[in-house]
Amino acid sequence: RGLIPEEYDFSFSDYARQGFFELCWIAGINFVVVFAVLLLAKPKNGKLHPVLKGTCTFICLFTLVVIATAVAKMAMYIKEYGMTELRVGTGVFMCFIVTVFVALSLRLDLPKVRVLRVALIGAACTVLLLGAGNYDGWIAAYNDRVVYADNPGYSAVDELRDGDVILMAEGCTHHRQCNDIGTVKIPRWLKQYTGKELTVDTCSGREFPEDLTPYRLVIHCGGCMLTENAVLARMNQAIRQDVPFTNYGIAIAFMTGALERSLRLFPAQHSLLTGGGS
Repeated sequence: RGLIPEEYDFSFSDYARQGFFELCWIAGINFVVVFAVLLLAKPKNGKLHPVLKGTCTFICLFTLVVIATAVAKMAMYIKEYGMTELRVGTGVFMCFIVTVFVALSLRLDLPKVRVLRVALIGAACTVLLLGAGNYDGWIAAYNDRVVYADNPGYSAVDELRDGDVILMAEGCTHHRQCNDIGTVKIPRWLKQYTGKELTVDTCSGREFPEDLTPYRLVIHCGGCMLTENAVLARMNQAIRQDVPFTNYGIAIAFMTGALERSLRLFPAQHSLLTGGGS
């Protein structure tokens, strides 16, 4: 039902990654076996022996089932952590494997099907799609529409009330200096912008609370010392707990008006920011 069993001691990323590499191993072995049969077997009257044909057909269908399982695991991963270029590439690669095994299946009945030719053309198309495609806009639109649609993010700043608790989270453990951006500047700007008495908690490095429900807003640093997955994991943790999440740059741009001014170049995005205004 889209859930990892409780007794499984690994994360969504481990689950999806395990499924993908299992797929690669199984697909590679099965391709070699079926292709070897097609090369070495001596068909009678242009047809393979029924036992060989049935076995190869089963192997191809089994591989397609494994691919479907890997796709389902990847879909769970994307639903949990959002879309990235790497995940798009993984999906394109799995489509390539499907094409190869469909060609193998057809070759069992149609000797004119050239499996290697199909594989080479499919590989060329895969490389072309992965190298020439610009997925950034599509990925951002997908994540904004599907994954992060219910999280108000920066707009939660306008809804802060007296006594609300804000979490300022940093990915590194640098030596803090006077007038530090995370512990001094942004908290000061928040209070000036909202005119509210706010409580600000801070965390840094690997310290990130598991329970975010006490916080009205999480403002995270840019994550230059964290991996992309680490930042996305923290973001999705906040989303699962219905806690607004944004980062330093967007929060500052929103409070200073720079975000609104910069989005005037993009009417659709500007309309979303201003609630339909021009």
